[in-house]
Amino acid sequence: MEKAKTLLEIARIISGNDDDVLAEIEESIDNIEAYAQEHLEEFEERNISIKYDSVEDLQWLVTVNILVRNNYVMQIQEDCSITDFGWSLKSLRTFKEYNLALDSKFEEEDYEIDKYDYNEDDEYDYYNEEMDFIDDENIINWCKYLDSKWFDEDICIGMIDLSPDIFSLFLASEENLEDLEDLADSLGKVISTVY
Repeated sequence: MEKAKTLLEIARIISGNDDDVLAEIEESIDNIEAYAQEHLEEFEERNISIKYDSVEDLQWLVTVNILVRNNYVMQIQEDCSITDFGWSLKSLRTFKEYNLALDSKFEEEDYEIDKYDYNEDDEYDYYNEEMDFIDDENIINWCKYLDSKWFDEDICIGMIDLSPDIFSLFLASEENLEDLEDLADSLGKVISTVY
């Protein structure tokens, strides 16, 4: 039962205490087998066997699925475009609640990084600062960039470690992310910064 309370606390922090989400998670945790049967398609999409995975693993996955379905966690492929990443981030409920903004590079369909540009002496200058953060097709660098941009707002991007090729990301304060890391660790799971 202690693990169920930990899962609910993780969901409470990520969802900003959304009562509907917490009620759905609590109900699913209490009757995980019935919930898994009812949402079998979600498990099959992740190649998860409800017969062979432990109850704790199923409860963890269901908690994350409910947070994803309610737009508190986004899941995106490793090879997504910068605009798909930006659109997914903006669709998170907490993005609006934290009153965040994205640079145009995350929203313009035809945005491309120009690594080189001519300076006065017709020599190439390398844009190190921008490239450090906005490397083509690199979610980790995009998250670093946004974390530094939102530093004054005390907001960062957290990650739930579920799959090597899909990023499960959410927004949180630095303090909340530290709490989430400890809570997940107590369950043998991983929540962390993206980098």
